[in-house]
Amino acid sequence: MHSFNISASIFRRRLLSPADPNLWNWVAAIFAIQTFGSLIVMQLLGLHLAEVALPIVFLILGAFVAVFFRWYDPSNKLVPWKGWAPLIFYAFFIFFLSNRSYPGAIPRFDTKVFHPIEYMTLGIFLSVAWYNFSKYRSSTFFILCVLISGILFAVSDEFHQAFIPGRRARITDVLIDSISVALGCGIFLLATYSKKLTKDESLSQSLQSEPDKRQPVCETNPSSTE
Repeated sequence: MHSFNISASIFRRRLLSPADPNLWNWVAAIFAIQTFGSLIVMQLLGLHLAEVALPIVFLILGAFVAVFFRWYDPSNKLVPWKGWAPLIFYAFFIFFLSNRSYPGAIPRFDTKVFHPIEYMTLGIFLSVAWYNFSKYRSSTFFILCVLISGILFAVSDEFHQAFIPGRRARITDVLIDSISVALGCGIFLLATYSKKLTKDESLSQSLQSEPDKRQPVCETNPSSTE
């Protein structure tokens, strides 16, 4: 029981540390921030909780799953099936958000500003999902997988909205969404590269700080052999 309490305490410190580079901390933070952001936007637009409850449920589930993965495996290993989980929950969030027109909303601002945020996040989660699948291939293959799947999702979302009363499909939205997916992919690649540089620098510093344990080579006196 004592060892369990110690493990739980260590987990809480790691989970709450902003400097912890564990992927699942950041995934949980993204879901949590968007959950609270969605609740604030709901209030600003004068919507009822019942109208956006289902999309928000998927954001909450995404956060809980990320925290569970963090607790279950603190090693930060991104096995393929785990990498797809955030993407699935976020895709359902976008789908159910697009599944109604919200006629009772009070238009205080243009809600199109949320498109870049949604699809930039989708681009990050697509990158997480494709990363392990394509890590033994070229970076070009990885980027193409992220962009093509993101564009196809954007097209399918606009096609879906074409059948929702009060909504319309727009090619401009597909263009904005595609650029946002590319931006999300770029953020993921930048974060991955920065993490690699930090890891390499730490390894280099640790090697330099270690004392040279090798025994000095004794020089042979030529005169002694004569």
